[in-house]
Amino acid sequence: ELYTVALLQVPKTDPAYIPEDNAAGLLRVIDRLTSADGLHFENRRRVIQRDAKDPVDQQFYYLSVTPTPQGRVGMLGHYRCAAQTMDLEWCWSADGLAWERPLRSAWLERGAPPAPDCLGIYSASQLVHHEGLWHLFYTGVNSTHNGKQAHGKPRQVIMHATTKSI
Repeated sequence: ELYTVALLQVPKTDPAYIPEDNAAGLLRVIDRLTSADGLHFENRRRVIQRDAKDPVDQQFYYLSVTPTPQGRVGMLGHYRCAAQTMDLEWCWSADGLAWERPLRSAWLERGAPPAPDCLGIYSASQLVHHEGLWHLFYTGVNSTHNGKQAHGKPRQVIMHATTKSI
C-alpha cells in the first residue's frame, strides 16, 4: 500500500481557494495505490478528503500508516491552509480504504510559541511499539508552511512522544 497526497484544482471563486498558500488553487487530498512488487503501483483510489464536517480551509498533507492486528492506525497530516499550520490527526481503517476520523482535531498538541513545534508537526512513516509504549518520532517546526512567519529563526527538529494505547 502507498498513501500519497493528490492535488485537485479549485477555482479562485471556490471558498477553498486560499491565496496565501504556497500552492494556491490546489486542494490536497489522500489517495491509496497498491503494488504487488513494490515497483509498479496501480488501483489509485481517493481515501480521505475534506467533507461537510471539516472547515473550508482543511486539507490533508500526508497519511502515515501503522499496521496493527486490529487494523490500520493512521496519522493524518491535518493542514489548516489559512493558518498555514500542520497538526497530526488520528484516524483508522480496517481495510485501508474506508478511514474513520472521529476526533477531527490534533492528537499531539503543538507547543506554545516559541517551542520548536509551535506551528507544525509532521509524523514519521509509522509508530514504533517498544516495551509497552507506542513511540512517535516527528518533525516539529516553528514556522508556517509557506515560510512567511516564524517564532524566532525558522528551524526543524526531531521530537519524540509516547502513548500507551493507539
